[in-house]
Amino acid sequence: GDTFGTTAIWDSIIYRALSQRNIAVTQPKEHPSRSYDGAFVKEPQVGLHDWIVSYDVASLYPNLIVQLNMSPETIVGMKDDISIESYLDEKHDFFGENYSVACNGAMFLKTNRGFIPEIVAEYYDERKKIQAQLKKLKKEECVDKVLLNTLKNTQLAIKIFLNSFYGALGSRFFRFYDVRVAEAITHSGQAAIQWIQRAINKYLQSINRTSLDYVVAIDTDSNYITLKGLVSTIEDAEKLSNRLEKVIADALKEFAKMTNSFESRLEMKREIIADRGLWTAKKRYILQVIDDDGFRLTIPKIKVTGIEAVRSSTPEICRKWLKEMFKLILNNSEEEIRKAHQEYLEKFKSLQPHEFAQTMTANNVKEFFDKEKIYSKGTPIHVRAALLYNHYLDVYKASSKYQKIKDSEKVKFIRLKTPNPFGEDVIGFINVLPKEFGLQDYIDYDT
Repeated sequence: GDTFGTTAIWDSIIYRALSQRNIAVTQPKEHPSRSYDGAFVKEPQVGLHDWIVSYDVASLYPNLIVQLNMSPETIVGMKDDISIESYLDEKHDFFGENYSVACNGAMFLKTNRGFIPEIVAEYYDERKKIQAQLKKLKKEECVDKVLLNTLKNTQLAIKIFLNSFYGALGSRFFRFYDVRVAEAITHSGQAAIQWIQRAINKYLQSINRTSLDYVVAIDTDSNYITLKGLVSTIEDAEKLSNRLEKVIADALKEFAKMTNSFESRLEMKREIIADRGLWTAKKRYILQVIDDDGFRLTIPKIKVTGIEAVRSSTPEICRKWLKEMFKLILNNSEEEIRKAHQEYLEKFKSLQPHEFAQTMTANNVKEFFDKEKIYSKGTPIHVRAALLYNHYLDVYKASSKYQKIKDSEKVKFIRLKTPNPFGEDVIGFINVLPKEFGLQDYIDYDT
């Protein structure tokens, strides 16, 4: 099933914890699986926005497990009339004191804490201790980089591990598989983040006496809010964001009460304040950060998510230039941006092929090789580029001067204008494009 994944690790941890309590563990078996909804990602308000503040729920899924007491031995059934919508519309009946009800209708006993919430809470508390230690050292301006990196990586490893648990519950190979619980986690996460959105909008609309939607974007456990028209300085933004944090905390307590939770665990803290932000699509945005986790930045930091500049396949020189362009887009006039764009284009067209080529790993080179046609039908573009390079090294008797590309090696590749002597729209190489190929005049800089 999942020998090398997190499912096996969770299985081992739970098995050991139950064995220490003299609780017999059921034998693992394969279950029929079914799909279930994932996280909520709001369609963003595309375009430029002023004064963006983001809030992030600390370990949303692990804390929902603990809050609602989700565990294989605590689940007692399903309520058919419960859904994300019924919770958001507040159309639900009182459930009784003995169980909490998740936003897919799954009911969990509250008489005792489940063994899974207990294990999750232990790991989460350990992570919080490490985070507190890390924050203290940063404030004291600790220079021990080894210690700082160790603490940072340890808390990050615990975070990733904790977040993997809901996926394990939805894996049919997991000993404690229960899709009702996995779905309870994601549905409750969707409801909680939208419940927060409503509370934020209600508060900000009351201040500004408008019906505007101030939540620019939502991604799983984060809300991105514009304070445009409400603040004009970083000090104002900080004061209002602190008040919003209290509004969010109250909303999360209401959510815990509404679901009749075992305990109230969800916390949402401010992550960044940006004076400008740009969204192009879901999970694709640029922020000019001036406050990061309570630390005021003397030089604004450009945070990029999902845009080409952060993709490893984008040439390094282009990543650098794109980030410079993002600053211009966020801060300058259209005329200045167009002028800078033209200058970058001219610089780009003066580069040598190895300076702007895309780089990818060429897997299965041998499998895609064809003696007659060089490459077979359906060969990925970068593998095709590698096979063409190897072929023409032989044609031009240059294989003693240049190394051939082998399976699983990195290949640089560029596009070619057609027609050209090779009759192809791409060519690969390792370090430099061989002059023997005579392709310098056919490089497609535009593509």
